[in-house]
Amino acid sequence: MKQSKKEKRTTIGHTITFAEITMKLCRFIPAFGLLLAACQTSSPSEISSSSQVQQLSALVASASWLRDNCARADIPAQSKLIEVAIKQGQKRGWDMRKITVQDVQTASTQRYNALSEDTQPKDQKCAALNNSAAPFLRNIN
Repeated sequence: MKQSKKEKRTTIGHTITFAEITMKLCRFIPAFGLLLAACQTSSPSEISSSSQVQQLSALVASASWLRDNCARADIPAQSKLIEVAIKQGQKRGWDMRKITVQDVQTASTQRYNALSEDTQPKDQKCAALNNSAAPFLRNIN
């Protein structure tokens, strides 16, 4: 479904944040195959709660992995990351009443473990995740 130019302008800031992270993770982290569902961009009304959880958990997992493995002491604990991710979902117009903190936490843990098990060299993962998670991390106060 094509969006008008006006719709693109109003959603582009949020689409880039989520799309950049998910697309770069899909490109640079082959073992992170579950992220494939989050690599699809849709308008808020078209995206399922499951896909929303997958996208939010990708944000949390990538930031958590950076903090724990890439000397990013500036990244807060998982609970704060989940809080910020849920706020991002709200900004996109998602109905966050259908998504629980536990949903995001469970999916994030699975993604974090997949990142840890991936055989790509750590420095490459750190570089890719630092680049792709930057828009999300800028939203953390």
